[in-house]
Amino acid sequence: MKNLIVILTLLISTISLAQSESKLSPYISTGVSIGNDNGTDSTFSEMSCASIELGVMYENLSFAVVTGLNSFSTADTIGEYFYEGKVAVSTSLGYVDGFALAGVGSFFGRGDVFIEYGLGISKEFKDFGTFVQVSNWNGTVYVTPGVYLNL
Repeated sequence: MKNLIVILTLLISTISLAQSESKLSPYISTGVSIGNDNGTDSTFSEMSCASIELGVMYENLSFAVVTGLNSFSTADTIGEYFYEGKVAVSTSLGYVDGFALAGVGSFFGRGDVFIEYGLGISKEFKDFGTFVQVSNWNGTVYVTPGVYLNL
């Protein structure tokens, strides 16, 4: 009898999970990160970079791969382009959503490894959204405004 109850409970749980609305939602995102020059006389092009992110979201978790340029001033050097794996968790804050992110990556043609961690807010309008985040990326604090599109 116990086995029958366990089997029925598992069957009901499986049916309930199969009927849930949750699914993987792919997205594409882009942004321009503006860095803090830490008191140096660095220019905007030296302290700013662009990136593109491809990812999937499942409920409030997202997993993504990111690639981009470390600095606008070094666009002609392959070692200044990077790739990164990133994970983020989000929650509703009312009118906007908040998120926390963490990532690890490296530069093409170099052995350097970096980490990224930060916080941000986003606002979605149907399948299109906008965000702003503050993160520590490779030891420098960046503010990144950007846009995303749910695919």
